[in-house]
Amino acid sequence: MRPGAFLVSWWLVGFVLSLGPVVAVAGSPATESQVPRDRWVEVTRLDSESRARLFSFAPEEAGVLRLDQAGSYLLCTGGEHFAAGCRTAVLSSATLVALDFEEGAGVTGTVTVGREPAAEVTITVVPAHLETVRYVSVPLTWDPDARQLQRRVSTAADGRFELPPLAAGDYLLEIHLAGGRLEHYGPWTLPDPKRLLRGSGKRENAPQAQLELGELTFATGVGVEVRVISDQGGPVPRARVGAAQGARPEETVFFETEADEDGKAVLRGLDPALPLSLTCQAAHYRFERRMYEAPPALHLCELESLASLKGRVVDGDGQVLDAVVTLGSAGSESVDDDGRFAFEDLAAGTYMVLAAAAGAAAEEREARLPPGVELDLGEIVLRPGVSWQGRVVDGDDGGALAGARVESLRPPGVVLGTTDDEGLFSAVSGAGGLRLEVSATGFAARSFDLTAEDLTADEPVELRLHRGGWVQVRRWRDDGEPCAGCSIQIEGNGDAASLRTDAEGLAVSGPLLLGTYDVTPVDLRSFGSVVTRSGGSEYRRVEVRPGQVTKVEIGRPRRHVEVRWSPAPPSDWHLLVRSSRETSSFSLGDAGEAEVPWPAAAVDLLLGDGAGRTVLQRSVAADFRGDHLDLPLPEGAAAGTLIDEGGEPVRGARVELLAVDAGTLQAAAWSNEAGRFVLPFLPPGAYLLSVEGRPLRALQVGRRAVDAGELEATKPSP
Repeated sequence: MRPGAFLVSWWLVGFVLSLGPVVAVAGSPATESQVPRDRWVEVTRLDSESRARLFSFAPEEAGVLRLDQAGSYLLCTGGEHFAAGCRTAVLSSATLVALDFEEGAGVTGTVTVGREPAAEVTITVVPAHLETVRYVSVPLTWDPDARQLQRRVSTAADGRFELPPLAAGDYLLEIHLAGGRLEHYGPWTLPDPKRLLRGSGKRENAPQAQLELGELTFATGVGVEVRVISDQGGPVPRARVGAAQGARPEETVFFETEADEDGKAVLRGLDPALPLSLTCQAAHYRFERRMYEAPPALHLCELESLASLKGRVVDGDGQVLDAVVTLGSAGSESVDDDGRFAFEDLAAGTYMVLAAAAGAAAEEREARLPPGVELDLGEIVLRPGVSWQGRVVDGDDGGALAGARVESLRPPGVVLGTTDDEGLFSAVSGAGGLRLEVSATGFAARSFDLTAEDLTADEPVELRLHRGGWVQVRRWRDDGEPCAGCSIQIEGNGDAASLRTDAEGLAVSGPLLLGTYDVTPVDLRSFGSVVTRSGGSEYRRVEVRPGQVTKVEIGRPRRHVEVRWSPAPPSDWHLLVRSSRETSSFSLGDAGEAEVPWPAAAVDLLLGDGAGRTVLQRSVAADFRGDHLDLPLPEGAAAGTLIDEGGEPVRGARVELLAVDAGTLQAAAWSNEAGRFVLPFLPPGAYLLSVEGRPLRALQVGRRAVDAGELEATKPSP
């Protein structure tokens, strides 16, 4: 694998953490409150795990919020008379943000498992196309009784669900089925609610627009019984049990449930033909993972108790030191005011405990931890170290570098000092080897390995830094728009840096040593509880030179194409641009034109209306390079009336026209209250008409409308 490349990975993420403030509000009318007034906004940092904050506005107040920190944000708004909706904002500096409080549309659908309706299924809504590693979902409504934002709805006994009004946008559904199964539906697009109302024949001041997602069907699968016990043989109540099946992250299905008081849990809905990764975890126990070629009927999880380690760091006189204690991969801890440290939830094994403090020689001890034991190391005494001097200079001209920062990497966590005007610093450390990191403004940071001989030399140890070069990356999304808040990895020359782009898709590294580097985009995708991370599919290899900025561009900016129909379609029709990834909607001008940001992919151009009718007009190859498309508006049409066996109209049935020669879906519609359907703008040709997936009649469409008359059809399932 080349340097900088990494495999696609996925993981489940927890709920939002409360780790301190994310924004400060000043000079704006928003009020932070646990009880929203007329309108509310939830502010979440996408590039950190700081807690989400809730602000509210009174009816007479402007919806303006001041964000005092640069970063990537998710702003979710709603209110008693407003729809819930979210949008991202990537800020390079503090700014005032005007918030949108909109009307919305309700969303309904049905969840089935096999052929049976799925009751008590929990559904959350997730904004589509988010780049973050934290749990994110759309807050739907404010619950005054629970005094919190509600994020979930549940299906009824017939499998039906209804979401509160949502603002127009792109969404995913995260569906929690029985047995811990976690499925995703989407992305799907909720259009402007006014368009839905026009298409349904309702007045625009009608109570609420609705979007019906139809039936969301999932396979039944098989079940696995899991029993969780401790290394002492007793049950582990409330343990978390999870599983995953799938060869690729985008195809992986996750399962997560909780054991009962007897340590028992059942996972349901597993594919019997796929390998299974099964996990068990509980507080104060070691995480366990087991792989199976196929789901077993029973899995026994035996969890090993975790251990802990504590101690105290003092000097030779018993006085407390400002020390840092490192425990290998378990990390580092600073001692408290009494010199004490503690490491909790450690797996059994042998650890090297390293204690270090400025002005003292580091001390290392071996600690053997059995499962479930609390080991007290007692006092670790640090003795006075060796005094020595260093000098930081410009590696090119030998000039002294004032203000350079010198920090110890081994032992870690100790800042040795800052250089004076002559580039000198003084330090006291152990007589053994030492690894330092030295940094200065405009110079590339560098690490140095010093020996015992270096530290006992008569002259100051000379540490040379070289002027760095910078890498400026501009990243474009697949749709050609600037990739705001996106991640970039730079690796090479023994160095690595992680960057995040600003609102314009730009990111600039810190000073780097001269040499060759790989610049790789990192794709993070949040699906709610599941996050995928991938990269390496496209990268740039660049040369960094001292004092220069090397510019890199990843992806391509989107070009725009004018699509125009002649004559213009009626005003209640709009353009749909459909690719393998997404479908975008565009309003048409009076002359039947639309300016379309063109994707770098093959697309279908369709006409659609608010009633859910769609008619394919042109398929365009991925290698299209033009700047305009002139399309004639076809004059052909197909119509008919659906009736049941008793002659009553069949309403709400899905009608589709298949183009026989091309084998593609040409048009689709829903029958109205009278069972009537009309599919306009059809090119001449032979078509097969089907209702609810059942072929009914062959039609030959010319330049005039063809009426199929009355067609007997089965009523759609409720």
